[in-house]
Amino acid sequence: MQRALDSGRLPGAVKTDKGWSIGVEDLLAAGFHPGRSTTDRGMTEVTREQDRAETARVHEDRIRELETALATAEALRQAAEQLAAERALRVEDLRRTVQMLTAGKSESTGVPSPSVPASVPRRGPLERLVGRFGL
Repeated sequence: MQRALDSGRLPGAVKTDKGWSIGVEDLLAAGFHPGRSTTDRGMTEVTREQDRAETARVHEDRIRELETALATAEALRQAAEQLAAERALRVEDLRRTVQMLTAGKSESTGVPSPSVPASVPRRGPLERLVGRFGL
């Protein structure tokens, strides 16, 4: 009876303070027989088929909802894994950059140690090019 109410097979049903008020015509149209047992023995084959079809439809709808939710969750998981991999690469790049920047610093002062003695003057690009060719 509740499935019939939920599925709208009893359009004339009215909810009252004490329960439901359902006309005999609606009950007969929905396949119910007033005065008979509500067990399978009292149901017609048509009603049983309608109940099975309704149950199958509800289950199919729920399956579709769950499949959609699963596909969404899978897409989110893949995006999160890709983002995590990109961030791991970025962290490694930053780690290497810090190592390169701190490799030439002295431990006590944090000032870069000179790689060229202070007495040797620095040469410009043209001087280096001329020096390379021995001119």
